[in-house]
Amino acid sequence: MSNWNIIKSEMEKYLERYGEIYIPDTIEKSVDDLIGLEKEKKFLDSFFMALKDYEKNKDQNLFPINVKLSALLIGPPGTGKTTLTLALAKKYQIPVLVVFSNTLIASLLGESLNRIRNLIRQSEKYSKEQGVMILFFDEIDAISSERASQHEVGEIKRTVVSFLQELDFLLEKKLPIGIIGATNHPEQLDRAVWRRFTYKLEFSMPDTQLKLEILRYFINKIKKSKNFSINFEPESVIELTEGCTGADIERAFEIALLYSYRNQKGSSKNQITVDIFTESISLVKGENFNYYQSSKNKNTNKKNDDYSYLDNFSL
Repeated sequence: MSNWNIIKSEMEKYLERYGEIYIPDTIEKSVDDLIGLEKEKKFLDSFFMALKDYEKNKDQNLFPINVKLSALLIGPPGTGKTTLTLALAKKYQIPVLVVFSNTLIASLLGESLNRIRNLIRQSEKYSKEQGVMILFFDEIDAISSERASQHEVGEIKRTVVSFLQELDFLLEKKLPIGIIGATNHPEQLDRAVWRRFTYKLEFSMPDTQLKLEILRYFINKIKKSKNFSINFEPESVIELTEGCTGADIERAFEIALLYSYRNQKGSSKNQITVDIFTESISLVKGENFNYYQSSKNKNTNKKNDDYSYLDNFSL
């Protein structure tokens, strides 16, 4: 059994019930695969470097004060928060537990507090035995929403208090554990949660230039393919990407590849046309924005013509 298989086995023993475990050699994308995000790469890279330095020197009392390695990543879905974290974990050879924060919330009184406490204590135990790791709380607002809100019930408020206490417990342990939280809704976070994170990094929607680079990256990959061709350049479809993230554009190309393959079997090369890409990115936008459109439409029985293509465009 390889070292990484052993580490994964140990992580599964302690932590599998709380989320998804990522071992560096199984993470697909590297930092070089991510287009743009230069500011975010530089900023978060320094966090990972600090974590590795801390791991090397944790037993030597090198630092005169306790260094708390925690980072809060803020931004819309699909802007690279999780993907960049995993890519850097691959680069620095650090295993990651992506905690699905909503799974820590239970309907039974007190159960949420037990789940949070168990997660933190098992992470502590794992790190003492095995070393460096990342705890990545996806959608951290699910367990750390503003306690002052009149909409929050007592159990949620107790959960936030418990989460803060457990974070403090772990951060004071001088263990090589990097704690990262990601949120799409920073306005919902409890103010005390902000103070627990040393690093804070905002991920923005891509601008036109960056979207052109992302389009060019995928178009060039398809052009080099033995089985697919493409008959347009980034500039001809850039307007279609309004309101899209890099992840949205990637999903649109995935849909276009599947559609092209299914509908052009027998051809020497399956061609992706502007029409196919247009339909593909419309499907992606439908995933992201259709329910907003529906909520604004008072007549819910009226068919939305903007999404009529769904009737005749299928995989």
